[in-house]
Amino acid sequence: MQYKKSYIYPSLFSLWDKYVRIHCLLNNIKLRNQEVLVFTYFCIDGIRDETYQFMIANNVVKEKQIIDNAKCSLVKKGLIKKTASTKWEVIEPFKSAKIDDTLILMIQCLKKKS
Repeated sequence: MQYKKSYIYPSLFSLWDKYVRIHCLLNNIKLRNQEVLVFTYFCIDGIRDETYQFMIANNVVKEKQIIDNAKCSLVKKGLIKKTASTKWEVIEPFKSAKIDDTLILMIQCLKKKS
C-alpha cells in the first residue's frame, strides 16, 4: 500500500522548516521554536556572519546573543559541528540536502522482530 500526499508551501523557508521538524521528530531531538528558526536559516544560508546579520535585520531574532544561545544548544544536540578553528557547519543530511522548490520524503516503517 502506498500513501501519497502533496502539500504546497509558500516559501523555501517553509520547506526547510518542515524538513528540520520531521528530522528532529523522527530522531527524538527536541528543539525550541527559536532553535528551529535559527537552525533552518543556518541550513539555508550557512553559519556565517551574513546569516546572523540577515536574521537581525529582518527581525527574525532581536539580537546576536539569541542566535549564539541557539547555536550553542544546536551544537549540544549534535546538529552543528565545528570543522575548523573558526568554521561551523550543519551536519548531514542537512548539509547535502538539495531543497530548492520540492521536498520529497519517503518513510519506511518496519515491524520489530520478536
